[in-house]
Amino acid sequence: MDIKINARYIIKTDEQNVILYEIVVAGENAKVPGTTSERVIGYYPNLEWAAKGCLRHSIDTLDLINVYEIVKAIKQAEQDITKAIDKAVSNGLKKLMA
Repeated sequence: MDIKINARYIIKTDEQNVILYEIVVAGENAKVPGTTSERVIGYYPNLEWAAKGCLRHSIDTLDLINVYEIVKAIKQAEQDITKAIDKAVSNGLKKLMA
């Protein structure tokens, strides 16, 4: 099952892992500029760890200047993750929570 967190992240599953991907857009020098692809950020044993990995990665990769920006980015990431997971759970995604 796929859980799209926001325009930048997606969580997918295979038989053994929960996988966090970053959606990247090819730059001007690419063979096909503007195309999107998925880059693996990490493999996790469950959805909770993948959500924590998403939060950590989303904050670590931003150029934040002050505490206010960091807090704002954390709150936005938490909202995106919570909304996406709540939607997935309401659609029957319970086995990844174990």
